[in-house]
Parts: sequence; C-alpha cells; structure tokens
Amino acid sequence: VDHLPYGVQWELARICAAGGLKAGNEKLADDLGKLATTSNVEGVPTLHSCPSLGIPVVANSNASAKEREIKTPWRELDIEEECLSRDPYSTVGGNAGDRNWVGGRIHFEATLQLVSWGDPETRSAFELKLEAPVMGSSNRFARRFGSSAFMRVQVPNDLRFAFDTSKYGADDVVKYFSRPFILHHHVFRAFYAKDGHVFLYRTRERFTGDSVVMPPGESSSPARQLSIGELIAWHNKLENNKGQSMSKWAARFALGLSNSVPGLRIDGDCIEEINDIVCRGPSERRGKVPSQMVMTDGCGLTSRSVIRTITHRLGWSDEPTALQMRVAGSKIKIDLSSIERPVDPAMLVVDVIKPGRLSTPSRLSEETIINLAENGVPLASFTSLMKNDLQARVESLTQWTPPAASPYILYRNVAHADGVITQRLIRESAGMARARGLTKYDVDDDDKEEDEDGLTDLDELLKEQSTAWWADPTSGCPSTIPETVLVLLDSGFLPDTCPVLASKLKHCVNTVITQCRNKCHVAVPMSCTAFVVPDPCHVLAPNEIHVKSSSRNLLGLDGMATDLVLGDVLVTRHPCKVPTDVQKVTAVYKAELSSYVDVVVVSVDNHCFNGEPLQRHLASMTGGGDYDGDTLEVFWDPILVSHFKNADPVYAHEPDEVQAALSKNPESVRQFMQRTSSSSDDVKLVEMQQYLLGSLRNVSRVGTYSNWWMTSAYKVGYAHPDTIFLAYMFTNILDGAKTGVTVSDNIFQEHKRKFTSLPLPWAGLRKKAKGRTEFAPDERTAKRAAHLPPFVLEELYAELLRQCQVHERKLKELFPDPVHKADVPIDEHLAAPWNDAVARAEQAARARGDAWMERELKAIKAHVAEVGSARGKARGKGKGKGKGGALFSDRPIEQRQDTFRELSRAFEDGPAALEDGSPLLCFDKPALRRLCASYAYIYDRKESWCGWSRFPWDVAMRTLCQIKVEALGGGKTLTEDFYYKMTIPKSFVKQS
Repeated sequence: VDHLPYGVQWELARICAAGGLKAGNEKLADDLGKLATTSNVEGVPTLHSCPSLGIPVVANSNASAKEREIKTPWRELDIEEECLSRDPYSTVGGNAGDRNWVGGRIHFEATLQLVSWGDPETRSAFELKLEAPVMGSSNRFARRFGSSAFMRVQVPNDLRFAFDTSKYGADDVVKYFSRPFILHHHVFRAFYAKDGHVFLYRTRERFTGDSVVMPPGESSSPARQLSIGELIAWHNKLENNKGQSMSKWAARFALGLSNSVPGLRIDGDCIEEINDIVCRGPSERRGKVPSQMVMTDGCGLTSRSVIRTITHRLGWSDEPTALQMRVAGSKIKIDLSSIERPVDPAMLVVDVIKPGRLSTPSRLSEETIINLAENGVPLASFTSLMKNDLQARVESLTQWTPPAASPYILYRNVAHADGVITQRLIRESAGMARARGLTKYDVDDDDKEEDEDGLTDLDELLKEQSTAWWADPTSGCPSTIPETVLVLLDSGFLPDTCPVLASKLKHCVNTVITQCRNKCHVAVPMSCTAFVVPDPCHVLAPNEIHVKSSSRNLLGLDGMATDLVLGDVLVTRHPCKVPTDVQKVTAVYKAELSSYVDVVVVSVDNHCFNGEPLQRHLASMTGGGDYDGDTLEVFWDPILVSHFKNADPVYAHEPDEVQAALSKNPESVRQFMQRTSSSSDDVKLVEMQQYLLGSLRNVSRVGTYSNWWMTSAYKVGYAHPDTIFLAYMFTNILDGAKTGVTVSDNIFQEHKRKFTSLPLPWAGLRKKAKGRTEFAPDERTAKRAAHLPPFVLEELYAELLRQCQVHERKLKELFPDPVHKADVPIDEHLAAPWNDAVARAEQAARARGDAWMERELKAIKAHVAEVGSARGKARGKGKGKGKGGALFSDRPIEQRQDTFRELSRAFEDGPAALEDGSPLLCFDKPALRRLCASYAYIYDRKESWCGWSRFPWDVAMRTLCQIKVEALGGGKTLTEDFYYKMTIPKSFVKQS
C-alpha cells in the first residue's frame, strides 16, 4: 500500500478492521495493486467501490453538498500533502499569501476500546477503533508536520471510570500507549494526553513486518518526519528546562496542540525582552518575586501593525486592543540567541488563539451570588435582577404585534436568544470559530447504541450521515427549532395563524424558562466581561481600574448608553469560591488609557485593603487570576455595589492543610535527566511518557470537590474552615494538569467519608430529565446549621421556581395545548395551489372529457398519503423496550435528521408515474412540487390528531414558504448561502 495516498491507506485500515478483512486477502491485494492514484479525492471513493471490501452501495447521501464540502477532508488533505511535498514549512502559515488557507485541519481519530474484561489469554485488553477523518480545528503541531502526522485517540469517560471496578486500571492504559502503534508500515508513538485524549505522532520509524526499525539518514534535518525524541526536543527540549518540574515540562505540550490559527510570521530580530511589571509599593520580599506580584507572566506588548495585519488576515471587524496569542508555541520569553542552527519558521509564526472582546451584559453565577450575599448584598437585589431578567427574556419571545413589538423584532430576538447567526458561522468555519471571535455552546456527545455483534460497523462506514443541526437540503427544513421559527417568520407566517410556528416558538420560550430554572445565571444589565491587562502607562492608583468600550454599548447609571464605566464597581472571575474572590474597586478615566478599549486595565500598584498594601496584584485576589488571557467581570449596578463590603484578605491565603492533602511528584527535569542518563533511548521515552501521559491516571475530581464545596458552604457556612479548605482543594486540582498535583486515593476516600452529604434542598427544584423520567425532589436533603442565616441560593431558587411557574401559566394561555380534531383555521394561501388544480381538472373533464389531469392529481394524493404514513411509522419505531428502543425524539440529532431527510427525498421523488405506469404529463417538476406541498398541507389537516402536524413542513418547508411569499406578494428570491449570512440590524428594528 506504499504507493497509495495516506488518506486511502487510513480508510483501508479502517475498513479492514471493521469488516474483519486480513491483510493477506489475495482478492483485496489484487484490487489494491490495480488502484493507481496519487489523489485522496479520487482514491478514497475508488477504494470504497472495491468489490473485495464488500461495502454496501449508498445510493443517496443524507448530507448536503455544503455539509460534505465543510467536513469531507480529502481535497484539503491533497492540498496539504502537495504543499508539504514542495516545502516542509509551507503549511505553518503566517505568510502574506496565506490569508484564506490554514493547514493542519484534518483530524485522524480513533477510539480506545476495552476488548476483554479479564481474559488472561488475550494479548491486549485494549484496541483502537479507527474513525473516519473529519475537518476540524488547526494547531501548531499539525501545521508544522501535517495533519497526517498525528492521530488523536479518545479514551471514553465510561472506560476511564470503569478502571475502578475492572482488573485493568489506568496504569495498564499508560503501559498500552507507551508502545508503538502500527498502521500498515507507519509507526505512531504517544507523546501527550489530556482531557481524555491521547495524541500520537507518526515517526520516521518503519514497520518491516516483524519489527520496528529506524531508517538510516540524518536525524536532525529539517525534514517533515522526526523521531519521537526529536519531536519532543523540537517543541520543548529537556536541556532548556532543567529548573522546571517534570510535570510542568510535560504540561507545555498542550500549547502546541491547542486550537489556533496562524496570524503572521515575524522576523526573529523583532522579538524583544521586556522587564517584568511587578506590583509597586512597600514590600518586604527577598529573593524570587512571588507569582501574585508579577503582572507580565504570559502578558506582553506588541505593535499596532501586528494587530492590524492579523485583523486583516483573519477578517475581524475591528482591531482588538488585546489578543491571546503564542509565539513558538509558548507564552514565555523566547531566547533565539541560544539557538545555533537556523530558526524553524514555525517558531516565528504568531499563533492566534482568540481576539479580545468586551461582552455585555455579564451574568451572575451561583458562586458569585453566594459571594455577594455573604459580603452584604441582600436577597432582594438578586430577586429583582432575576425577575427582570426572566421577564425580559420571555417577553422578547412572546410579543410580535405593534406597537410594542413586530415580527421583525421577534425575528431578531429569536436569532439573538439562541445565537442562530453565530451557530451558522460556526458550522461553516470547521474549527476556526474561536480564532474568529465566535463563541460556541457545548453539546454533549450522545452515546451510540452498542453494536454487540459488530455487524453494523461495516454498513455504516460509508453512510454519509448528516452533520448535527444542518438544514435538510431537499425540503429546506432547518434542523434547529429556532432556525425553523426564523424561516417561517421571514416567509410571512405569524404565530397567531400558523400552528406549527406557534408550537416552535412555544418550545423556544419553554427552553428559556427551563434554562433559567435549571441554572440560576442572572443577567446584570450594568456589567461587562473583558480581558484583564496591567496598566502600561502606570497612571492608575491602587485599587483603580479603567474600563472603556470601543462603542457605546454599556448601560450607564443614568440609564443611557455609554462607553465608559465610572465609580465603585465589583470585579471577579471564575472560579469564585472564597470570600475575597470578589473585590470592590473604583473605575476611573485616564486620558493616557483612552486607546485601551475593550479591556479591563488594572493598577500595577499593590492591591490594598483598608489602605494597607497586600503584596499582590488585583487579579490574584480574584480566584488566583493572572494576566495571560484571564477575563474579568465588572459589575457597577448600585443594587449590588452599594451593599457590598470587601472580605478580610486572610481568606486569600491558602490554608496549610491544602498542600498536605495534595500529592505531587517533585522530580525536576534536572533530576530526571540524571536518573535516566545511562538509560537507552527507548527506556528514556517510556520514562518521559509516564509524565506525558500522566493525565490518564487521574480521573478528574474537579466536579466532586466543587460539589463538596457547595454543600459545605450551605451546611456549615461560607467562611467555615472546611469550606475554605475545599475551595482551595478545588483550585489546586483544577490546575493539576499544569502542576502535576493530584489527590491520592487514600486522601480522596477520607474526604469522601467526611464531605459526602445528602442532596441540597434546591436540587429537587431543578427538573433534570433523563429520557422521559424526571427526578422528583428528595424528601431527605442536607440541613443548614441552625445558627446560620437563610442561604441565598435556597431562597433564590424558591422564588425562581415561583416566577417560572407564573410564566409557564401565561405561556399556556398564549399557546394552548393541542386539542383532538381541533378546528384549525385553514391557510387559504397554502391550500390554493391544490384547490385551483382540482378546479381546473374538473373543468377540463367537463369541457373536453379529459380525465388525465384528475388521474395525475389522484396519483399525487396517493403519493402524499404514502409518505405521510411512512413518516408516522418512522416516528413510531423504537417505542418498545430493548436495543434501539428509545423514543424517536430521544435519539441523537443526526439519526433524527437522517430519518426526516430520507422521507423528504422520497416526497421529492414522487409520484414518478400513474398507477398503470404512464408518465405524468400535465405538470412539470416545479408545478408538481407545489401541488405535493399544497396537498400535504390539506391532507395533514384532515389526518393529523389535532388538525396539524409537522409532516408537510418536514418534507416541503421550502415550497410551502415559497407559496406563502408569492401569495403575500413582494417576495425576493436568493440563494441559501446569502440567506444564512443575513440578519436584521438593531437600528432597522428600531425604525419598524
């Protein structure tokens, strides 16, 4: 297979593993010998059609052309491979001509599987299941060495948690990944693990059939492929980090794998060292400056021309003041003078992580609410903000009639509430959303049904499954409910007269109410969030900050829009678990800082409490923050600020008991080098992998300690020593991947016995559904100490529940539940095409005795009824128990989309002929499409349980909308590519 492109080789290995084919299969070898191609675009489809592979032919694709263009990697891989064959540095980016292309975006992935639960005769308890390559985010490693040089292996959470109850543990997984992995003649080796993923590099080694060998040749050439040791040295050489701990050294590999895009390539002479900014003021320190006083660790300066160039290349609308970026994959100073040979071009490319943006409003999290309440803010302040926030969010989605609102305002509100426009951009950005300044909500991966016999693996290999949340390319029906609302609104439908629109809109409102009930995140209009930076002009006094927006998008104290924050404010960040994590400071204006917009500029003086310097900077007082990309939340609403009092700074000091409870491998890089100095390269690699793959041993306990902290704050008090202890345990474990800090099993079990508790009282108020079963409130809950005042979250959630119930009752009045065989008013616009055709057919039969049109209309009716019946059966599948027995609406979105797309394609393809096989002659395809859609609407009114259903819209959304627009008049035809990029400006809404 050496002559085949890498993508073809990967697919061959994937298909053979899934189908159980052996490499020695003679018929397969003969087919592969005839496969002459140098292109992945041509080679992969040709491979898939090889008879010896036995892959079922897929007649139609459920994925749209746009989806396939975005996620299919073969053309992108060909471009990347061609570039790398010409120049091994051509894909690192940063050149003037690279603006529209970024390399390293193809993900070759696999999943770790446990194939034996204890069979001693099994050679290995684990195996890798290769997945289909997809387009995704880029990183510095992949840009430098090519996407095909890496494999990322997912270690499923259920497998990691199962280690505690099986004979195979985390050490076995580390041992498994410490060996070489073979893909045909390629050799992969693991070099890092994080967040349940292991990253493997395709080394210069080759598999000869019975052994792994290193081919002869210069080992330190600038060639694309390196040995695993050379890769490690290229990124973070041990010899340059002797003073670091091995855990911290290993953590630095995450920097080369993080999501980024190339900004520009700079000359090495343009990188200069700046002096650290250290907190000014009285100090008794000696020796090394403590981290809480250094304000430039990970924070530096760049020129306006650099920002301007990056802004232009990445297509940002405005030049940011702050930019999260890396040079040489690092957030630290680069000493280029120590490098003897020419600098690798990848080391001189600015890797862009994300631009600085000021967002408003910010939201109060549960942790922040607790802190504010414990520091003097009364419950009434939170309930007022909560009521206003909930009411504003609900009303924005339930009003569409003048003069208070309009369909245009409703359209904009729906799009804004669910981030529809942003999600469209993210879908098409294929992994570049973060660098383009877009935000993305997290979606949990749905577990696929277990394929116990392995028979469906091969069948699904070539199934071009739809990507989650893309619209149906045939019917035009969007996948998401908010987008469906938008499509119906901009076609002229209104919730008053269109039941399906009313149902979708009701779902949007219910989603908002449910989100508010499940997680108390309260919007504060007078607030913002932005990157925090130290004062570059040294003009701010202690406890002063400067907040200026690039536009007048902030709400001032007088209720008017402003670009400047002045007066007392509260600042915080996350996590916010100790009393000092919120600080009251003063926002001022300084002319020298007027150009520093969309950032929070803080004083470089020592932060003070009651006028006394604390020997630390402001960010360190807010959850141990620093200035390497941390954001700061700023609140200036008097309802919060006026009552707040800063907590005693004693809480900003970590208790001694915390470090005593933590485990940390103290070995330094220098000690490691000394210990392994006489070892072979293979042994050294295994020893390094103990650190590089260390996260596989530690199932994250961050969530556990966070829950214990919340329970302790409720039961024994926010400032209780146990609560403070748990807060600092949480923050240490949160940074464990960087610091190597862990909690031993013995200590964890001790903490578990001490801090595990009954559920919190308000937990039962949240409706957390799993499938169709809702957890009812537990009668036995944790109890608060009698001497403590009422807990703010307990009272706030009780009030929140009452408010949600009020809005739900109003929503039922506005959108009543469906009634069986309800007399739903007919939309004459949608019924007109069919009724007109029936009238013309009857007229033709009477005038000329010609019943041909009537026969064709009869065929259309039969076709619509057939598809309607098939839809009902498809939705009814899975109502029983057992494998695949989930309700249709509980299935993964991709499966539901594929079902609807098969139906819409069947609807679009018929009727092909009359009952006797005669062709349809009276109607061309556009007319036939309109008649099918119109009759589907009429048929649905007669046959559906409540006088309407989603059937006609699922199979003919685009056509029904076209009919409505033509009936209303004033329509404009445009392509979907244009449509998906359009929105209604706020200024236009104000005029409507």
